[in-house]
Amino acid sequence: MRENLLKKKIQNGESAIGTFVKLTDPAVPELLALAGFDFFVLDTEHVAVDREQLSNIVRAADAAGITPIVRVRENQQVEILQNLDLGYAGVQVPNVDTPEQARNLVSYVKYTPPGRAGPVPQRAGL
Repeated sequence: MRENLLKKKIQNGESAIGTFVKLTDPAVPELLALAGFDFFVLDTEHVAVDREQLSNIVRAADAAGITPIVRVRENQQVEILQNLDLGYAGVQVPNVDTPEQARNLVSYVKYTPPGRAGPVPQRAGL
């Protein structure tokens, strides 16, 4: 498992610079890394992106040493887990408006116990 450099910076009290991305070209993570960015948030809520593009963007980010985060379309377990399974280091989730929605979101991204996420074989039934 690769080290989450963004999380490490935050834990060390360091600043991190990132940006939103609506481009699906895998060259974008490399360019952002070369420009000095620490992370980017790929917006899949407002931009049509297929699974292959999502995978290629993660691979490019890994190769460039920049942390990929994905903005998902909705606060749904399958949506979130599928993106995390691709290798994104985190998710940004729109329309989390109630404490119950926030609790559900936290449970989706944490491995059991106490969350609902589990190793990929356990996710097959979702």
